[in-house]
Amino acid sequence: MPVVDLFTSLGMDITVWKNQSIYWEDGDRPYEKLDFVITNETTHLHLKERHLHRQRTFYQKCLQTLHDEGMNWTTLIDVDEYIAFNHFDELEGASTWCNKKEKEKDMSMCGEEYESFILPRMNMRAKMENISTVADIIRSGRDDHFHKPDKPCILLARYLFSSQEQNATANKIQLGVVADGFNISYFHTLRYQHRASLQKPQWGKAIINVAYYRGDKVVSPHRLFNDPRVCTGVRSKVQNAENSLRLHHYIGSWESFRQPGFDSRGASDFLKRNKIGDAIVDKTTGVGGGDLTWLARFVKAVGTNSAFNMTQNAIIREMEARKQIELQVKETADIDWNKINRKKYVPGFES
Repeated sequence: MPVVDLFTSLGMDITVWKNQSIYWEDGDRPYEKLDFVITNETTHLHLKERHLHRQRTFYQKCLQTLHDEGMNWTTLIDVDEYIAFNHFDELEGASTWCNKKEKEKDMSMCGEEYESFILPRMNMRAKMENISTVADIIRSGRDDHFHKPDKPCILLARYLFSSQEQNATANKIQLGVVADGFNISYFHTLRYQHRASLQKPQWGKAIINVAYYRGDKVVSPHRLFNDPRVCTGVRSKVQNAENSLRLHHYIGSWESFRQPGFDSRGASDFLKRNKIGDAIVDKTTGVGGGDLTWLARFVKAVGTNSAFNMTQNAIIREMEARKQIELQVKETADIDWNKINRKKYVPGFES
């Protein structure tokens, strides 16, 4: 709430749903009931399934509410995920463009064909230098995915960024970042640069025009609906080259990853997600410092004070609020959450 209050004071329109009965939908299973009681005997699986059920019902009610309010393009992403412009990366390879089902096709030739297609600026992904916002892309008409009422849901490829740091890279960015007072260590999107290769299809996240939402049941945050006619993409996997946008998912620091109280993931999952075998340094989102970073452009657009309050100041508030929540959980919880979470503790990790 301290972060929400800050954004509200800056003019952002935020509606907070605190009461589950606003969006909750009872199911047949015990953990799908609103009056479900958490006890020491509750299995970790039931708590995790309950969390997922709550998420799905929230998404469905949220989409319907925004539809009723007359809204349109809406993203269903987490707070550690960010929409990025899908600039062409010369290292991404052929598989995001070529049809893998055509086994007889020469994949290297297909890659050369794609590169020769995009470099002369014949593809939308090579024409985004003057684009400043997602709304600009939608309005410009450059990506016709946003103008198909028969398929108003677009799955964007989501690429994982590991917690690996490069001091040289961080220092280079820090020297070029906008103005005094900004500390690069607070910004995951500038601090961490190692991501999965764009060559492979990834689990998607959706951007959907809620004006065309008709109450379909949400089955997964990665697929949204069972009906393949509603969303682009095959099942839940998305080829990166198909869209003008992509999603960056930052694992972040251990301190920001872990959750006080019930955590369906834990230290073992944190380490697992950080094992990106083909991780490369992202060079498509302004990591060179100076005016290339999104933060520098944001400061230029809204001014230093507003940019500071909406970014670093909000991050500091969130960190302070997290500490208070963790203290409260330790003092008031009558449940051994560490045992329920079944965390596999690793040397160097705090409990």
